[in-house]
Amino acid sequence: MAALDSITERLGALSTSEDAAARLAAFRDCADVRVGWPAQPPTAPKNSEGWFLRANESVLRELVPRATLVLELGSYIGKSTRCVADLLAPGAHLITCDAWDNAFLEDALGHNYLRDEGERRTFDLYETFLANLWEARDRVTPVKMLTAECCAAVATAGLKPDLIYIDADHDYAGVHADVRLCTELFPGAVLVGDDWDYAGQSQRLLGIASMAST
Repeated sequence: MAALDSITERLGALSTSEDAAARLAAFRDCADVRVGWPAQPPTAPKNSEGWFLRANESVLRELVPRATLVLELGSYIGKSTRCVADLLAPGAHLITCDAWDNAFLEDALGHNYLRDEGERRTFDLYETFLANLWEARDRVTPVKMLTAECCAAVATAGLKPDLIYIDADHDYAGVHADVRLCTELFPGAVLVGDDWDYAGQSQRLLGIASMAST
């Protein structure tokens, strides 16, 4: 997060009347190498692998065109990201966050992604994401962080997403933490997500509902 402190200095020169576009530009141009795109295109080939259902697309098709700034937590190699990017209204933007770390996702969180050892990915997740979304880089900003750090960085930059798509950690505790943090940092945002019935739907729904009273 230290490098992201450069955002605060740049934003200090902006008055509260400055529009969100200026803040977004400052965020995209910050010194943190985990934010934004590399100068050169990736060498990895495009890959259509991923999980994204027609029902998800239907919901996003209804909501995304109304949003000015969308925050996506969990992108994998960008199947949902591409859908959101294609649905954005002119001038709207998507910030998408993921660890994009093969070892972390398949070891520490392997139970969320792998049914057996034979499903381990032989391609680099981050490079593949970049290849899949390279043509949309004018309207998409990737942030290579864990969800809590990304949300904090977005809030520090003074950005206020009006739609958040939650599809990162699939465990109850992780989802609960992401939803709680988003409701605290971005109270005006609409929250939607994927895999709400993964590993215990009732527990997820009870946890989310409890946030309204705490």
